[in-house]
Amino acid sequence: MLCVGLIMTQAAIAQEQNPLFKIKFAETIGIQAQARSVPDTFYLAPELSVTEEANIELLGQAKDGEMLYSIAEPQQARTRSLDMVESVEKADVQRDDIKPIQLIVGFASDADPQEVEKSLVEAGFSIVPRSNGDKFSKRGRFFVVEVRKDDELQPLTANMVRALRVDAREEGVTSATLNYEISIPEPAPQQRRRAVQARPQSAEGSERCERLPDDPMFARLWGMRNVEAPRAWGSVTSSSVVVAVIDSGVAHQHPDLLGAMWINAAEASGTTGVDDDGNGYVDNIHGYDFANNDGDPMDDNAHGTHVAGTVGAVADDVGVVGMCWDIKIMRSSSSTLAEVAPLRTQSMPSTTVSTTARR
Repeated sequence: MLCVGLIMTQAAIAQEQNPLFKIKFAETIGIQAQARSVPDTFYLAPELSVTEEANIELLGQAKDGEMLYSIAEPQQARTRSLDMVESVEKADVQRDDIKPIQLIVGFASDADPQEVEKSLVEAGFSIVPRSNGDKFSKRGRFFVVEVRKDDELQPLTANMVRALRVDAREEGVTSATLNYEISIPEPAPQQRRRAVQARPQSAEGSERCERLPDDPMFARLWGMRNVEAPRAWGSVTSSSVVVAVIDSGVAHQHPDLLGAMWINAAEASGTTGVDDDGNGYVDNIHGYDFANNDGDPMDDNAHGTHVAGTVGAVADDVGVVGMCWDIKIMRSSSSTLAEVAPLRTQSMPSTTVSTTARR
């Protein structure tokens, strides 16, 4: 492999101090970085490794997603980073257009988050709070950090990366990667609203077609494309099955789920506080909350609503779409299937109750 390295002539430096570069890393860099990290159980992303090894500055992210480096001493920069770098390209970018960088810093399960936070602050990083106000992800065990000084965003230096790799690592830090900001362009209306697209005939000679919904956020549902859901939708988009989502509950007034909620007609038209259908559960109009023993299984952490949306969000030009466009969803806050079975009432004798349970 031809490695270009970080080379620039002194004449060019004289013309422009600290010019900006985009670095393309070798295809094998992921394997090399993994091999380096295994013995010490520590992973440092190649974009950060080259910052330290080449003694350069990582300024931020360009609009096209590429990371931008400022190189002050090119001759020194090419020393130890040649095995990681495939090519270096000068970037024609205005510094005002550079997005500031953030890092995702993971830490071990037995590490003290407060000590990890202290080591990150001492290394020159500022903690970026999560949307819920927490300083770190309790489930994923990671901090999101950025470089700030006097409330101004600063470049990431080799010394800061070294502090991550050495000092913060002693407090339990296990990885450091870049928090890339990416965007998926919305499809044009004519692409989003095409009705049925014919596909070539299958080997058996039967025609297969693809059907796409009009929901504006469908383009972001890579999972639906991954399982080839549009091909199934070319044949069927509805079912008489009632799916009981046994999870943290379901927000039944969500605009993408409002038309998909199962309704217990006897309870809906009955008397509040009375077990109108005689199944042992009072006011179970859309399902039952077995955790709090009431008839309102409202979602308490959004997970059940997410699952319900994946199962049966309505195709209605709003938000996203589920695997089955026209289906009924029964809400439940529970952890066992046995608790949900009695919710199937005699008013729906021909309907199958399926279940999707939290594990």
